[in-house]
Amino acid sequence: MARQDRRLTKERPGFSTALSCLALAGLVLAVYGQTLSHGFVTFDDPVYVTDNPAVTAGLSWEGIKWAFSLQGRSYWHPLTWLSLMFDASLWGTSAWGFHLDNMLLHLGGVLALFLFLSRATGQRWASLFAAALFAVHPMHAESVAWVTERKDVLAGLFWMLTLLAYARYAERPSAGRMAVVLAGLCLGLASKPVLVTLPFVLFLVDFWPLKRLDLDEPSRPAPRGRLEMARPSRSSGEVTVFGLVTEKIWLILPCAAASALALLSHPSEGLGGAPVPLGLRLSNALVSYWWHLAKFFWPSGLMVHYPFPDAIPVWKA
Repeated sequence: MARQDRRLTKERPGFSTALSCLALAGLVLAVYGQTLSHGFVTFDDPVYVTDNPAVTAGLSWEGIKWAFSLQGRSYWHPLTWLSLMFDASLWGTSAWGFHLDNMLLHLGGVLALFLFLSRATGQRWASLFAAALFAVHPMHAESVAWVTERKDVLAGLFWMLTLLAYARYAERPSAGRMAVVLAGLCLGLASKPVLVTLPFVLFLVDFWPLKRLDLDEPSRPAPRGRLEMARPSRSSGEVTVFGLVTEKIWLILPCAAASALALLSHPSEGLGGAPVPLGLRLSNALVSYWWHLAKFFWPSGLMVHYPFPDAIPVWKA
């Protein structure tokens, strides 16, 4: 019985899961299939693809070395460069092939998110709704419809796959399963440095939906299909906040390395223009949290570039 309590149980994927995945695929195709007839845009696409000889030459040993170098065109994301080179090898400079792969990578992230939420919560319909919202929300459309944002859909795919791998690790922690989580994180960081926040997100996932440390509630049966774990007591030592933090030390190290590489590789010139004072950047970050939350519920007035304001009132920040 104790062994059964320690094991996470889950409903075996069945017909309803496959049908939900097909529905999500149809939704993504219906919305983003139209991008297959779109071309490149003059905002960054020439720098990343059409006027970049390292990419248009396709995959090569020289191109691979260039992708992993600090070439100064953008922050360090070699996997994104390699994926664009792979597309150039397949499609040449035909935009539809690049758009097709953007759409497929986005679909992969959508399906991985659905499978993670469904597995972790047992709430299939709620998970399907959340994944569908992520699939077609206007706040995410730019990442799929713009070839240069390959880094975003690629990083999003590895973000969701890392969540799936972490759910498997939480089921039965082991060095091998943590290595899979680490591999997913590193691949995501090589796509876009935004994954530096993922270890903290995994710590939040420990509390919900995985509930690895739910000390204030008695153990009770989980909904059908949800990962189930015995609730350890404070004295058992099986799961502690300290343990949840220390097990993620190995995940923080590559994030620190990716942050350093991003600072070293980012070009001095770019869309930002003149350097922005630190105080204004911090104020803008605080305001942006509320801005994104508002746009989630009412996504109007969206643009591809939001310049820094000249000033932000202290009360607003």
